[in-house]
Amino acid sequence: MSKKRTPPKRPRRLGQARGPEVTTDLPPEVVTPGKAGRPRVELSPEDYRQAETLAGYGLTNPKIAEVLGVAPRTMAERIRDDEEFAACLLRGRARAEAHVGEALFVLATGKFRLAKVITAEGKEATERIYTVRPDIQAIRWWEMTRAGRAERHQEVPADPTEVPMQQRVEEMEGIISLGKERARRAAGG
Repeated sequence: MSKKRTPPKRPRRLGQARGPEVTTDLPPEVVTPGKAGRPRVELSPEDYRQAETLAGYGLTNPKIAEVLGVAPRTMAERIRDDEEFAACLLRGRARAEAHVGEALFVLATGKFRLAKVITAEGKEATERIYTVRPDIQAIRWWEMTRAGRAERHQEVPADPTEVPMQQRVEEMEGIISLGKERARRAAGG
């Protein structure tokens, strides 16, 4: 008779134990019965400030998690469960948006100072001295994104009485389809 071989015993991982015994190398204050995984990561006030700054620089949540040394999933849970942490990220992103908006506004409108000048007639007047001239590209971008306006390109014929070819083709297709529809009704179909 051959003897049945049993595999060597391996230490069981937390959460895989059968029965009341749980083997672990962690101290008892860290082990929570029924809870597998790593201990909860506590973020300090400095971590909150750093997360706010990084969010302001435009880093994504997974990148911020990497810098803070937590898993992206932990970061998502923290945002969901901790209102203060979520507010830090929103504040950082809002502050960055405000700075960029201010810079765009300066580019679009120009930056100037008022100066008193004497005119040729000898009268005192106020004149704008520009330090930053208005930028047409910034104005266009502002109009399209912030003011909700968009550029509309219309084909303008050289002769105002001339109808564009595409419009004539569309009109003819409409007339043809209308004729087919009338013919089908007349045939009783």
